[in-house]
Order: sequence, then structure tokens, then C-alpha cells
Amino acid sequence: MAQMNLYLPDALKEEMSEFPQVKWSQIAAESFRRAIEMERKMQVNITEAKLARLRVSRAEKLDDDRAAGVAAGKTWALDHADYDELERVASLTDTNVEPHTLAAAILDDERPDRQQAEELMERLFGRDHPSVGEFEGFIEGANEVFEKV
Repeated sequence: MAQMNLYLPDALKEEMSEFPQVKWSQIAAESFRRAIEMERKMQVNITEAKLARLRVSRAEKLDDDRAAGVAAGKTWALDHADYDELERVASLTDTNVEPHTLAAAILDDERPDRQQAEELMERLFGRDHPSVGEFEGFIEGANEVFEKV
């Protein structure tokens, strides 16, 4: 049987010495076995093939989100926006636009409150926290209409 040195806090060692009948080595060995078992359960073999599958899925989602955003941007521009709103949205060229920024442009309010922004996102996208792809697509779609006006 292998031997191993362990370092314990002095106070813990003192408490353990109050119970000389306990087989501390067996308890430690069982604890080590449980820890090894847990570590093995958590190990997952990350292969390039598995990552490639997820990358394809991610690309498809980004494409779908962007297409949905373009459609939403065009619909909003054609059916709901007035020229001033459309111009403000068309000026948003930064691809890192957040809900608050888009809401500020549409509402012509530099500091719309969170509830206003979420309600607007709900109307535009059908949910209050659209994806980055949807935002980028929305601006792209609105810009496409703006350029034709």
C-alpha cells in the first residue's frame, strides 16, 4: 500500500486525535475515490469534429438572426417609421448597437428608460432582448430602405 503525507490545519488534527478509533486513512481514501469519480464524470472529450458541428450551428443562427433583423428593419421602416426616425436609425453604423442605443435613436430620446427600451424591442423583435445579429440586421434593413427614399 502506498504512503502519502497530508498537511492539515493544526486545529483539525487536534480534533481528529479525539477519536482514535476512527480509521482516518480509510475516510481519506474514500474521499479521494469520490473526488476522482467526480472529476472523471466531468471530463468531456472536446474534439475538433464536435467543435466544428457547433461552429456550423452558430453560423446558421447568426445568419438566421441577421435575416430576421433585416426583415424587421425593413418592415419597421416601411410600415411604422417616419423619416426622422429612419434617418436616426440609418446613422447607426456601429455594429455593436445595444437595445438602449437603438431605442434612443427611434424614440429621439438620449436616455430612454429601461422599460421604454424593452417595450420597443418587444414591438420590433417580438422579445425584449434580441440578439446582436438581429440588431445588425435591423439597422441594415432600415438603411436599405433609407437609401431608397
